[in-house]
Amino acid sequence: MLRCPASWFMGSCLILVDCPIVDTEIMVDCPIGDTEILVDCLIGDTEIMVDCPIGDTEIMVDCPIGDTEIMVDCPIGDTEIMVDCPIGDTEIMVDCPIGDTEILVDCLIGDTEIMVDCPIGDTEIMVDCPIGDTEIMEDCLRPGVKSLLLENLRLADSRKSAVFSLLLHPSIMLRAVSSSIGPAGAPVSGGNAGGGSGPREVELVLLKEQNGVQVTATSLSCPGGPPSGQTPASGQQRQTWAKKIDFLLSVIGFAVDLANVWRFPYLCYKNGGGAFLVPYLFFMVIAGMPLFYMELALGQYNREGAAGVWKICPIFKGVGFTVILISLYVGFYYNVIIAWALFYLFSSFTGELPWIHCNNSWNSENCSDLNDSLLNDSYKATPALEYFERGVLHLHESVGIEDLGLPRWQLTACLAVVIVVLYFSLWKGVKTSGKVVWITATMPYVVLTVLLLRGVTLPGAIDGIKAYLSVDFLRLCDAQVWIEAATQICFSLGVGFGVLIAFSSYNKFTNNCYRDAIITSSINSLTSFFSGFVIFSFLGYMSQKHNVALDKVATDGPGLVFIIYPEAIATLPGSSVWAVIFFIMLLTLGIDSAMGGMESVITGLIDEFRFLQKHRELFTLFIVVSTFLISLICVTNGGIYVFTLLDHFAAGTSILFGVLIEAIGIAWFYDQFLSDQKLNLQILKLGVNHRVDRFSDDIEEMIGQRPGLYWRLCWKFVSPCFLLFMVVVSFATFNPPKYGAYSFPGWATTLGWCLSISSMIMVPLYALYKFFSLPGKFCDKLAYSITPETDHHLVERGEVRQFTDFKASSLAGGLSVSRVYDDEDMDCDIAAEEY
Repeated sequence: MLRCPASWFMGSCLILVDCPIVDTEIMVDCPIGDTEILVDCLIGDTEIMVDCPIGDTEIMVDCPIGDTEIMVDCPIGDTEIMVDCPIGDTEIMVDCPIGDTEILVDCLIGDTEIMVDCPIGDTEIMVDCPIGDTEIMEDCLRPGVKSLLLENLRLADSRKSAVFSLLLHPSIMLRAVSSSIGPAGAPVSGGNAGGGSGPREVELVLLKEQNGVQVTATSLSCPGGPPSGQTPASGQQRQTWAKKIDFLLSVIGFAVDLANVWRFPYLCYKNGGGAFLVPYLFFMVIAGMPLFYMELALGQYNREGAAGVWKICPIFKGVGFTVILISLYVGFYYNVIIAWALFYLFSSFTGELPWIHCNNSWNSENCSDLNDSLLNDSYKATPALEYFERGVLHLHESVGIEDLGLPRWQLTACLAVVIVVLYFSLWKGVKTSGKVVWITATMPYVVLTVLLLRGVTLPGAIDGIKAYLSVDFLRLCDAQVWIEAATQICFSLGVGFGVLIAFSSYNKFTNNCYRDAIITSSINSLTSFFSGFVIFSFLGYMSQKHNVALDKVATDGPGLVFIIYPEAIATLPGSSVWAVIFFIMLLTLGIDSAMGGMESVITGLIDEFRFLQKHRELFTLFIVVSTFLISLICVTNGGIYVFTLLDHFAAGTSILFGVLIEAIGIAWFYDQFLSDQKLNLQILKLGVNHRVDRFSDDIEEMIGQRPGLYWRLCWKFVSPCFLLFMVVVSFATFNPPKYGAYSFPGWATTLGWCLSISSMIMVPLYALYKFFSLPGKFCDKLAYSITPETDHHLVERGEVRQFTDFKASSLAGGLSVSRVYDDEDMDCDIAAEEY
């Protein structure tokens, strides 16, 4: 029996390999941390069994050698190494995601060579190892290993010694390679038994050249990534949802908001009834769901807020600040809607609702009692309209946006209550908000069901529902119908506010975000459709009661839920009870949506500025109080004008622009560049393919399922084209804001555009800042600006130079192309090894 002992120093651990080859076994005793690797290897056309607990996981190797294959299933943390090795003069393919990277080994055994293509982070190792049935080439890169000494081994039946070599193209002057292993927040087991957390990096340092072969030594520093739930940068434990249902309810509660009640039903009625569902569902499938899925996956994989996730492509981090600003701007006026609903709720606790008659102190001479017919065109206002505009807003005391007046104390008090509720819902993060949504996300469905059961019993309700569902396919020939359907998709799902990214960042790494995207986006659309039955049952009742056409009472926006619907409720027996129920529904619809917007801001900034993590309660208080102070301008006598201006500009074109940049960054820039050898690599060209490989790899690593062709095509082509179209349409169809008959002055419109641009401009500003803050020449700056930040730390410290891998799998001639940076002059050279 032959022995071939070999010693490997892995950190402070010694691996002793006792390998009698002749139809016997290989026993490997490898303590890594506190565990062992035991290898039982029967060669005689039987199998290799590898039992390797690394941390809490195992490597099981079943290797029938008789011209068959080696299958290696190696979960390291949550990842796997799959080795498919047909030995019969064919090849070995090793696909090894370590963190978010892969090792690809192509090994032709028949007296040919071993080709190892190993991108670790953004680096690439090209290994050409002639075998001649005599040599062994091994490449061992594992998190948690302090160092790896390259030893000579002898085969049992060989007289030649093998070296671990790195054969590079002669034109390459490689000094060092550095990289970071592991995805942000991805759990990685094993490594340092002490669980240390420092920079995780791999260095390949060129030692010497002998006989045409450039020999390298490999050193690996810092053990594996942070444990599951920790943020990669800080090592601090990151919160996760207590239950999966908490996350689902939070997403549903945010996406299902007031617009589902006051906008979708009206659009459906206005644009052909049931026919409107055709363009709506079409845009949902090609854009809404893919973008929804994209944001959930982006947040869950990187486990950071809207800005932090863009460490995967630093030049796009500006879009993270764009969506954070948009969410902040929306909070300035959205909380005011909730304050209105709270004011109405308090007003409903009376024997007689205050918007029934015209005998109140705020009523004008133009007020027409509810019992009067609406056929008389000379009448100007209902009690419900005057209660909202004169009793609640005191709009009659302002002549325009130039005359705002002071905040009204009643609305200020209601707004303060809303802010207090938001604070105590958010101050402990998802631990508290996950409990609140059990009420705020479920209550609207209970109330909508109760209101529907009451509404269908009213006279004229069936006529209203028929009008809602009536199908007019001729309306599909109108381009405006398609534009409004596309607009509704963009705003109803909540994509582009950073909320989905923030919520999903608190998921477990292996959560099935694909299933969540399908479930929550479908529920959102079904809720919009369901609410239409509730709304139009009451509108049909109002139409018959006042003997007018339905389009005279059908409207959208705040007027529907604060004027028309309260007016309908006021005519019912027990109207106060129904009013309380209805406004509780509005409160819950608004609260969880406002919670989502605030969470986007808080999570996005806390993850970006780590020192805030220890002071989340104080920072949350600062955000909500700041929002409250700015919102006071919307509860003045002329506050409705500021509200309208903010509603028109805060999240219009800017949010479409933000989602467009997100889609482009993920599908076209995130690890999607190829090098152009014809231009001597001075210009980078986009990888024009449908694969979206890196993002798809991330999703597969999380859920074990790679996105299908449909999703990749939507991310790469369909969704960006759709969003670009919407941005163009939003500019082409822009109309200055109005409130009723009031037209805003030019300076107000200009101010609105400044507000919109202030968020969008973060994209180019940050891109310029990031580009010019990076070291090196233009070529280097460009490469680093589109490379994940986790691979930049060594370069930015000036310790080593990095080379960045751009796979050119589509290039003719079967070339593996790399961009390589020389240590001395940082010029760009090309390495191409034909295989």
